[in-house]
Parts: sequence; structure tokens; C-alpha cells
Amino acid sequence: MKSNAASEPLSAVLFDLDDTLIDSFDARVAALTDAFQGAGLRHLDPKQFFHEIRGRQLLDELTELEEREGEKLGLVERYRHAYWNRKPGLISMYPGIGPLLEALHK
Repeated sequence: MKSNAASEPLSAVLFDLDDTLIDSFDARVAALTDAFQGAGLRHLDPKQFFHEIRGRQLLDELTELEEREGEKLGLVERYRHAYWNRKPGLISMYPGIGPLLEALHK
């Protein structure tokens, strides 16, 4: 069925949240820093780790990292705890997103 965009109003618009509507990179780096430090992995740079995984699933990469390190370090759990208990102010909307969402709502 072909839609005529000129005559039919939008009923829904879907967005990915992270890195589309909000910038959470600093919060993710801070959480990964806490996870690495808590697990004693001081030789790893969290920013570099994110850049090296290039969009692959973080949780899968943390599991593979544990396998390379040869022990269960609880990285996924440490990361999740640090991320969800982060200090305020590390996540923000990208410029222009607020007005865009308001316009779409109207």
C-alpha cells in the first residue's frame, strides 16, 4: 500500500536514543572506567576501547575481553551498575533535538 505523505499525517516517528537524540558518550566512558578499575584492568583505556569496538555490541565485547583476560571479572555487571548510578550531568540532548521533538509532537 502506497502512502500519500501530503494527505496523511504522521502517526509515529521512531528514533534510536543513544547517539541520535542524546549524547551519552561521557557517561558510557565514565561507567567503563569504573568497571575497568573495579576489575583491576588499569592497562585499558575506556575511550580507546569504545573506538575499537566500532559499533559492535558493548556487552558482547566485555564478555570477550573477560575471555581474553582469562577470568570472570563481572565487567557487564560493573558497567551496568556504574552507568545506572552515574553522577548527573553526563548525558545531554544534542542541540536542536528539543525543538525538533516539539515540532513533531505538534
